[in-house]
Amino acid sequence: MECLTCQNCFTCQTNVSTCNTCENCFSCQVNNQNEQAEVKQNKPKVKPQKPLTFNLDKLKKKKEPREYFIFLTHGCNLACDYCFAHKDNAKKMSKEIFEATIDFLIREGKERDIKLWFFGGEPTIEWNRMIKMIKKIREVYPHTPAGFTTNGTLLNKERLEYMKKHDIKMLLSIDGDKHHHNLHRKYPDGRGSFDSIPLDLIQEILPQREVRPTITPRNVVGLLDSIKFLYSKGFKSISTEIAYEMDWTDESLAIYKQELEKVSFWWAKNAQDLSLSYIAKVKNVINRGQTKININHRMCGTANNTLGINYKGELFACQRWASYLRSDLAIGTVFEGLWENQKLKNIQSLTRADLKPKDPSKCETCIAKAICLGGCNAVNWELTGKRSIIPDIYCKNNKIIFEEGLKALYLSGYLFGKRQQVRRNNINDDVIDRLKRIEYGISNLTKSIKDMPIVKIKEE
Repeated sequence: MECLTCQNCFTCQTNVSTCNTCENCFSCQVNNQNEQAEVKQNKPKVKPQKPLTFNLDKLKKKKEPREYFIFLTHGCNLACDYCFAHKDNAKKMSKEIFEATIDFLIREGKERDIKLWFFGGEPTIEWNRMIKMIKKIREVYPHTPAGFTTNGTLLNKERLEYMKKHDIKMLLSIDGDKHHHNLHRKYPDGRGSFDSIPLDLIQEILPQREVRPTITPRNVVGLLDSIKFLYSKGFKSISTEIAYEMDWTDESLAIYKQELEKVSFWWAKNAQDLSLSYIAKVKNVINRGQTKININHRMCGTANNTLGINYKGELFACQRWASYLRSDLAIGTVFEGLWENQKLKNIQSLTRADLKPKDPSKCETCIAKAICLGGCNAVNWELTGKRSIIPDIYCKNNKIIFEEGLKALYLSGYLFGKRQQVRRNNINDDVIDRLKRIEYGISNLTKSIKDMPIVKIKEE
């Protein structure tokens, strides 16, 4: 039957002038047998469908994408006492290295998709040169993602509006409310930095950006107040992390667990639209039905899809390695590229199987093994002297965030959502046993999750 509106068959999806296979038109989606008379009288104007197009340049890039952490300066206007970066205000990228870094990134962009992320120090100290580098790269690769990690103290309306206009991202380091933030994040003269951050302006111009609070034994008391404050300011993604280098005693870890439990209760009842990193980790495990990490999985992209570039143009496995300001840890330069040697191969081939605590036998019975990635290999090296040795504090933190993340998901009803049977089946026996032993005032936790009746809740 002839299609009067177009020439595509709805069912067989072939281009025909007369559809002999079926009676439905693919483009106009009308039944020709029933609608033919009406179509003749009121022939609609149908825009021709655009042919599928492909970015041939992108298809030619055979290598995996890579993110480059660039240190235009290792200096900072603050003196945060827990910062892992080795700061030196005298160490800034020279003009020669700056231009060579741009050339290096353009060469890299011919083989792979690239992403620019500026680190420090405080990258906004070098605001003009940061913007210049982004412009230069985007002149060649217009859609290159770019952003920076910042303490926020040097941001203003002009800079924020520029970021919005040119799609420049940021990760804001802020530890919560004024009291908790100023405990560690101070100027060299001892003044707190909280009042220098234009929080309301940030949310007005760039709403719902991610923030990164660092948790320490000193600021952990009142953690819920800090989370509540950031949530009240409109931040919908909060990536908490502890300062592994600090002195975490058994007492301070117990307090940390108690404080995180308060956050879990509050989140489940009041703020499920808030993404909290420790809850998200557990949620991902449950959704995937994951009971343990793939030991052959390559870890965190170091020297593969991440590279750090320090002020001297030296290349490192990631931003943390670059922050140590040690040339003996370099794996290349912007002039030569990566050095193809055994050192590079050893770093690039690092897998989860290579990362173990001092007593590997504990891993098999660890409740948090499903979310354990073996720690940051730079932190491992800094705390134990070896990339492959997982420090005790990482194991202890993982157990805490897994248990508290599980509590939050149980309390929220997430385990009993529209995919409740799938989620219950995805929880392995180790987790069920741990959940039975968790005592925080919910009587039916003593039952097995797999045998629990479906709870009627508002669907996600």
